[in-house]
Amino acid sequence: MPKTETLYGFYPYNYSARLCTLPSSFAGKMDAIIHRKWGSKRVKGRDWYDFLWYMRRNTELDINWLEARLKEKGTLDPEMKLTPELLGEMYEKRAASVDVDEILRDVQGFMTEALEKKSSYSWTPELFLRQKDKLVDSAKRYLLSNRS
Repeated sequence: MPKTETLYGFYPYNYSARLCTLPSSFAGKMDAIIHRKWGSKRVKGRDWYDFLWYMRRNTELDINWLEARLKEKGTLDPEMKLTPELLGEMYEKRAASVDVDEILRDVQGFMTEALEKKSSYSWTPELFLRQKDKLVDSAKRYLLSNRS
């Protein structure tokens, strides 16, 4: 199960909202990156946009929750353990096959800030491939900070 937290708001009325923690939310996004395809080959650019957001924030990745999701979908054998290194290999394989121009076409419509649009011009296959080590590190940091 993903880890959750409850946040409370007071405007315009008192309310509570139960949300996934950032590490669990990041695991869900990685599940989407590994599995989601639109049509025969098309990618959902928002998944990759969000991935870069998590990476910029140095968000830890809940590798245990991702492991459960991968086993549930049959991507990972039930007897296997998802290690940060194996996650890196899976990510690298997916990132190597992605069409960056397609990602950009999909996300340009909701990028409203000029600086954000300008920075997206630097998105290349290499940019995504170079995130592998940082992704592996985010999973390792999660394991270290969540030892039982």
